[in-house]
Amino acid sequence: MSIIVKVIICTMISVYILNQFNIFTYFLFIPESLKNEIGLVVYNTIVQALWEFIANKMNKRKAKIKFIFYISGQNADINTNPTIECKTSINAASINYSIEISGNSKKLKKCNLYLQLPTWLSSQLDKKDTILFYEDNKIKWDFNNLVVGNCNIDNPSNITYKLYFISNINNNLSLYLKPKLIKGFGIKLETNSLHIKNGG
Repeated sequence: MSIIVKVIICTMISVYILNQFNIFTYFLFIPESLKNEIGLVVYNTIVQALWEFIANKMNKRKAKIKFIFYISGQNADINTNPTIECKTSINAASINYSIEISGNSKKLKKCNLYLQLPTWLSSQLDKKDTILFYEDNKIKWDFNNLVVGNCNIDNPSNITYKLYFISNINNNLSLYLKPKLIKGFGIKLETNSLHIKNGG
């Protein structure tokens, strides 16, 4: 939410409270002409402080995952959807990916990120990738093995690995794959898509 919107809302709340009850009317040493002005300043300060307190509490309950597919040798750009091809001669292809996590570690531990593969495609896991699993034709990332402790992750943690795909047909096919979340309530997922071509 923008600062301007926040200021407008806080001011409106302060004015409403002031119209209902101005405690400064009981301070006789304050000139009558200044009681409303002082009341508005003080109430607005209190409302904005409460706003910040609540906002910080809510932000600590949130988490964020940034997942980016990218071609080896190129920069990881979330605004680009890279294309890979399982050529008929080898029926295999690979793609690099990066995962950046931040925020509430408890929520991250409970969630699973997965990539649903079509029936004509399977995956071979990199043994170094300790958070990755493959079952039911889904590639799954389990952050319980990545997140240490229960403290909030204020400085984003980033890992980079590679995915390997194997095609079991020679037909010319094409589709876009995009990761999805399981148990992702309160978690913001930002990701690009992977374009896979088969055959050729």
